[in-house]
Amino acid sequence: MKKPIIICVDDEKFILDGLRTALVDAFGDDYMIEIAEDGVEALEMMKEFLLEGEDVPLVISDYVMPGMKGDELLKHIQIISQRTFKIMLTGQATMESVTNALNQADLYRYMAKPWDNKNLTDTVRHAVDQYYQAKQSDKMEAIGTLAGGIAHDFNNMLGVITGNVSYALSIADKESELFEVLSDIQEGARQAHKLTHQLLTFAKGGEPIKQSADINNLVRESASFSIRGSKSRCEFNLENGLWSAQVDPGQFSQAIGNLIINADQSMPDGGIITIRTENMEIKASEPDFSLSAASMSEGTYIRIFIEDQGGGIPEKHLANIFDPYFTIKQKGSGLGLATSYSIIRRH
Repeated sequence: MKKPIIICVDDEKFILDGLRTALVDAFGDDYMIEIAEDGVEALEMMKEFLLEGEDVPLVISDYVMPGMKGDELLKHIQIISQRTFKIMLTGQATMESVTNALNQADLYRYMAKPWDNKNLTDTVRHAVDQYYQAKQSDKMEAIGTLAGGIAHDFNNMLGVITGNVSYALSIADKESELFEVLSDIQEGARQAHKLTHQLLTFAKGGEPIKQSADINNLVRESASFSIRGSKSRCEFNLENGLWSAQVDPGQFSQAIGNLIINADQSMPDGGIITIRTENMEIKASEPDFSLSAASMSEGTYIRIFIEDQGGGIPEKHLANIFDPYFTIKQKGSGLGLATSYSIIRRH
């Protein structure tokens, strides 16, 4: 997996060195830190990276620079890469320049020099997280639209098959070889129908019909049902007094069930799946808001932890685990995590 690129732009070398040091100290080699000493160089660098298909989640720019000022640079970057987050880091910007950057470049943050390292690194981490969440959402929405269209058309063709097979079964001799063959076709059609149902749930068409629900009960019931007959077992640590929530019970149970099935399949010889629930409140005033909330807004949430004793997912596959049809298992459709992701995002 390619590393995200952060471009730092300033006409003073010691500022660039300070930025690089602060980011490397905080993130190690998680990101590629590229530097430019003026806006023109930064813009050319940005265009080159985009042509090469690189991810540039963040640009940090000074305001006062020779040739092209920071607000002008960020405006150009907004035109060629709207998803990229932009931070203006300066001690000399006017209110007019900051307003221009906010209005024309969709400025993410204004930060004054000298910067606080923790504030800087928290802001960078939050911006990169939001960049990849938005990118994943866009990809899932596009795939969901495509999958929904395919599933709809396939369902129509499947209806013709199942209708004719049912009629043929009704007139065939039950002791004949033909009846057995037709029964196999009918069973295959049923399995295909289940697959199209999963696709439709994953796609945009399966909007949740929400109602107030006891989340602890739904978690316990769906997990226990999904593990039935398995060598594994669930251990529950469910918070007393857990808040109720507005969910679609059927979709929510499917999302939890998919996660439990994945956990069970990661332990062929059996093991313990630990499930924990807790109330969670996010406040913008909290120091670690940017770390805990990612792109979530202030409010009350229910957090659900599911942990298994399997070998884990190789790091090289982590970026693809929510992609439909992606799987590293011998069995499975590759739709389980994609469907769970889609359900939770719609809630």
